[in-house]
Amino acid sequence: MDLGLSQSDKLHLGLKIWSSNRPLVSEVRRLHDSGVIHYVELYVVPGTAKDCCEAFSVLELPVVLHAPHFGAGFNLSLEAKQGSNRIMWDDVLRCADCFQPEGLIVHLGTHGRLSESIRQLQTLDRVSCPVWVENKPCVTKDESPCVGVTPSDIAYVRQRCHAGFCFDFGHAMCYAAATGLDHHRVMDEFMALKPNIFHLCDGKMGDIHDQHLHFGEGNYDLAALVNRIPDGAMVSLETPKRSMEELTYFEVECRMLHELRRS
Repeated sequence: MDLGLSQSDKLHLGLKIWSSNRPLVSEVRRLHDSGVIHYVELYVVPGTAKDCCEAFSVLELPVVLHAPHFGAGFNLSLEAKQGSNRIMWDDVLRCADCFQPEGLIVHLGTHGRLSESIRQLQTLDRVSCPVWVENKPCVTKDESPCVGVTPSDIAYVRQRCHAGFCFDFGHAMCYAAATGLDHHRVMDEFMALKPNIFHLCDGKMGDIHDQHLHFGEGNYDLAALVNRIPDGAMVSLETPKRSMEELTYFEVECRMLHELRRS
């Protein structure tokens, strides 16, 4: 798939999948070898580190890791979760040692306190790569309150934990909708934090829940969002990939992203 772009014009696009998606190894290789993606973002499913390392290390392409989140029980904001968090963190460490990733994305938790998220993040064994904290919407789909939502939250965690920043556009749009803030101003405040990596998908304006929609299924001004991203930045597409058919559509979305960037 020739995107028809000079190297200087290209964003570094990433395919986000789970560490348990071993059947996708050959497809990931094809997407990388054909220039569609620059890296793969692997969400570390607890208990899969050994198999993941065996399957994906043969690809020899850049990797970004994503730590488990509340859906797997990993929750830095609750002191009661510290023991189980450490067990799951061992899988993250194993994957980091295997892949020597560009960075590790971490969620700060739900139902708890930002101060506890900071404390636990400071006490976990250090990984061999930069840590990038991700902004979250105000609530999850099941209405669980999220930690690490506002630009000031992210700035504070970055300062206390010497961390970088993963800017999720959809999460920021949901935060703006939930608070009634102007979404342009919200984007400006997050962009001022100089993100290290971006997450992008479509969504519905005014929706407080992140839906991870395909490009064109929502009504976000995707061109405006894409054109905020600096040249050469890493961008993981968080559109659905529930089947091989949707993974094929991922290639179309990569082309759409580059075309939007030109508009």
